[in-house]
Amino acid sequence: MSNKDPFSRGLERAFSRRKEQTKQQVQQTVQVQKVTADVVTSLVRTSDAVITEQDHDELYRTTIIQKMINHIKSKRKPV
Repeated sequence: MSNKDPFSRGLERAFSRRKEQTKQQVQQTVQVQKVTADVVTSLVRTSDAVITEQDHDELYRTTIIQKMINHIKSKRKPV
């Protein structure tokens, strides 16, 4: 092992875990943004660039559901 005391080793591990969690959160945010962009693009194509209130509500619901799923997955403990 190394000459570091247990506190220093634990602190280094905590920093590396936090760094990894931050990377995962950034990746999830990018994925949500891509999904949202895809939904918006498909809505614009199907409605000839006119988004009705109903389409906007559907996009809102889809985005909220996706965010909730990602939040639940991020809080789930590995088995």
